[in-house]
Amino acid sequence: MVWKSACSLPVLLSAFLSVAASASPLNKEIIFAYPPQGYPPYIITADGDGAPTGIVADAFSQISRETGYKVVFRQYPDRRAQILLQRGKIDAIAFAREWVQSPDNYRWTKPLLKVADHLIFDAHRVIKHADIQSLRGKMIGTMVAFIYPSFENAFNTQAITRTDAPAFRNLFLMLKSGRVDAVLLDERVAGWYIAQSPDLRPDDFAIRKPGFDAVGYRIMMPTLTPLGWEGFIEKYDKKLDQWKSNGHLQALISRYAIKLKQATRDGEDGS
Repeated sequence: MVWKSACSLPVLLSAFLSVAASASPLNKEIIFAYPPQGYPPYIITADGDGAPTGIVADAFSQISRETGYKVVFRQYPDRRAQILLQRGKIDAIAFAREWVQSPDNYRWTKPLLKVADHLIFDAHRVIKHADIQSLRGKMIGTMVAFIYPSFENAFNTQAITRTDAPAFRNLFLMLKSGRVDAVLLDERVAGWYIAQSPDLRPDDFAIRKPGFDAVGYRIMMPTLTPLGWEGFIEKYDKKLDQWKSNGHLQALISRYAIKLKQATRDGEDGS
């Protein structure tokens, strides 16, 4: 899954005139930008002026604090945040190297965790042996403005019909109503939205593993800051490794994760 931008560059560039300069490694403050709608359960927008929560927001804030840095959260649309980062006006966003052009033009932490696109079915209408070839002629629910690299050729040739939804919740409504045969969504995102919707139950859906186009979800930082963020990233990565080895990260992920039933193939028990 890769985000497309629907905004024009000239309009976005005008925003720089009203944006304050970023923090710096010197004052031990990091301005972390996130989209107003968040990306649950990785980044969950709070009501009012509260700081976001979620797997990425919690982990980055806590690890930064343990390395002596303070995180200041600010909301910006995705594309605007990327441009502000390029200009050194903000300090960090959560992203993947595979989602940007010229990733070597930025500084990156180690991956916090993997994200991927999974096929999710109505539990009563599971397509067995569901690879891309066997999905020919099927309708797949997708998010508007998202790119799905493994499926793009099939979508472009209309071997598989892509049906866009404006919001994650709409994908499940399309699936329940039978408008699509499956939807493409990250497993944790799917579990969170199902858990937050009173009319949806985890047992009503089944997920196919492994997913497609798995990438490491990281923190992306600029190269334009005079003093550079290399020192912070080195400390952050070391602390992140500790979190992974002592189970702290997995415990945090488990607080937000809702498991879905795994779609089975012939001869499998689904456990």
